[in-house]
Amino acid sequence: MPFDNYSELFQEVVDLIARGGMRPKIPGWVSLAESEAVMGIRSLKEVRYKTTGNLVADATELTLISGIHGIDVLQLDENPVRVVRSANIAQVVNRRAISAAANDFPVIYAWTGPNTIELAPTPNAATPYTLYCTGAMGQVNETKYTSNILEEAPQYLLYAAAFHSAVYNRNAENEARYGAQRDRALAQYKRYVGRKDKKTIQVGSRSTPRDYPQTTGSF
Repeated sequence: MPFDNYSELFQEVVDLIARGGMRPKIPGWVSLAESEAVMGIRSLKEVRYKTTGNLVADATELTLISGIHGIDVLQLDENPVRVVRSANIAQVVNRRAISAAANDFPVIYAWTGPNTIELAPTPNAATPYTLYCTGAMGQVNETKYTSNILEEAPQYLLYAAAFHSAVYNRNAENEARYGAQRDRALAQYKRYVGRKDKKTIQVGSRSTPRDYPQTTGSF
């Protein structure tokens, strides 16, 4: 039962437990399930998130969802795929100045705040992108975001959230049922993590909001 994003997972949990009034609590239960997976699978280490979107033509700034800890890869989904590299503010300002008249796409970015980055050159057209990042569990799991756990173990998150719902509602029968399904799904995920290739999507070093302000510059 694959889910394209967290919103689809949340709705599936609502349908499974048949308690629409519990919808506001589901993100917290999913975050708890992610934390338990990270603690239970030593090699998992962290939750890595992914989202897609479109850069806006003539917009120099890209605002990310709050809770982002770092960017692993920002890529432009064109043919060929282009990776936008991490830089500092001075480099962004300089690149933007020399590319002002060019028909260019962004090649570098710099952090300018906890969840904002500046791009250079400025995109001249709407450009699709994919962002791979790390973030705070419970803050990033919204709308169009997905994650390594959501993509690789959707059943685990579904049944773990349903289990925590049963605990909250003191339903011993559902607690036992969903707990057993959660445990089977987690065991399967552990085997998957143990077998899978250790390739990583990270290109170079991870950039984080702590990287700003790197050097001074004006816009």
